[in-house]
Amino acid sequence: MNTQLVEQTVEQALPLDAAMEQLLAAFHADAAEVEQLVSYTEKLENENTFVKLQVSNLTTRLNGVINENQQLKDTVNNFEERFKALAKQKNMVLSNAEKINQRIEQEQRETQQAKNKVKDLEVQLKSYKEIANSPKKIRDKITDFKARLTKANGFTEQHKKHYKAANDEVALLKKEVKGLCHKLAVSDIVQLHGSGAHRICLFPHQLGDIEGYESGQVPLLYMHTSGRASLVLLNNDGEAELPPAPKGGLRLNKDMTEHCGQLLRRFKSQGWKLTDSDVESIAMQN
Repeated sequence: MNTQLVEQTVEQALPLDAAMEQLLAAFHADAAEVEQLVSYTEKLENENTFVKLQVSNLTTRLNGVINENQQLKDTVNNFEERFKALAKQKNMVLSNAEKINQRIEQEQRETQQAKNKVKDLEVQLKSYKEIANSPKKIRDKITDFKARLTKANGFTEQHKKHYKAANDEVALLKKEVKGLCHKLAVSDIVQLHGSGAHRICLFPHQLGDIEGYESGQVPLLYMHTSGRASLVLLNNDGEAELPPAPKGGLRLNKDMTEHCGQLLRRFKSQGWKLTDSDVESIAMQN
């Protein structure tokens, strides 16, 4: 510090006035240096406060991103479980369809065999009609062949009924397989678009006719991170819109509230995990 210079000067027996001037100059220099240090310290404290505020804001944003990421993971897990259940249903339907096709082929073979037998009997009967006045033994054979022909015709009609029933069942199974294929094709689509707190997802089912809108639409599902959601449909002007809420607002009645409560408490007790058997059991109860 500058006080060392003063001490050296005093040791050289400077005059008192000169010594006082040097002492004051050293004092002012030390004061200025201390003031600079205080100013620099305040600046560092202000910068430290600003950095702490930034860290706090970044921590809050990070926690928000972590929560949002967990929600998306839960949604993905839910769709994966649904995809597995639908895949299992599809395999069951395809297996049943294969069995029905085998039954149809068997029915077709038996029907053709019955037709061939009927044709053979008709040829034999024609030849026997020509000898209707022949001895009793031949007439008895004709009677026997007529009875066999009647029985064969009965089998033919029965096979026709079985064949028609099997065809109807196959048509129903094909329709069900087509619907399952559509569900499987879209069940792994979780989110189509997102912006801030807004999400647009694909609702993987056709809801049929919705009053005031074109029938057969595949609606979108709009969700807000506040927990609210609604379908999005095309109106008659070709514009996307949220359907109007029911009179009095969208509210659960008492029965639906109790039912949802039971299901959600059950899911919570299972750690919010659903298995194929859980979904199948709930569907059978409704």
